[in-house]
Amino acid sequence: MEPGSPAERGGVRGGELPIAIVGTEFMLGGDIITAINGQSLDVWEEFLKVVRSLKVGDKVTLSLFREMETRNVEFTLLERPIFPGDLPSDTFRSSLPVR
Repeated sequence: MEPGSPAERGGVRGGELPIAIVGTEFMLGGDIITAINGQSLDVWEEFLKVVRSLKVGDKVTLSLFREMETRNVEFTLLERPIFPGDLPSDTFRSSLPVR
């Protein structure tokens, strides 16, 4: 979860405990998204399909599992800014102004 991202501003909590399993890094903790706009997300492909159908300005309701409770978070989907981690490190450095 990027600080200041639309999801964070909407009330979604990201993980706080980094772990690596067979070389792949994960963040543990935070919210588990169980549904988007009432559509249950049982498999990764369903999540991708729903997320890809969303557009800037859409009203989104996420059903989240947090601290042994299910809760809903509602927000209007904002345009996601580009964060430094989105770009390969060489591209990021080359986009910085030269002084």
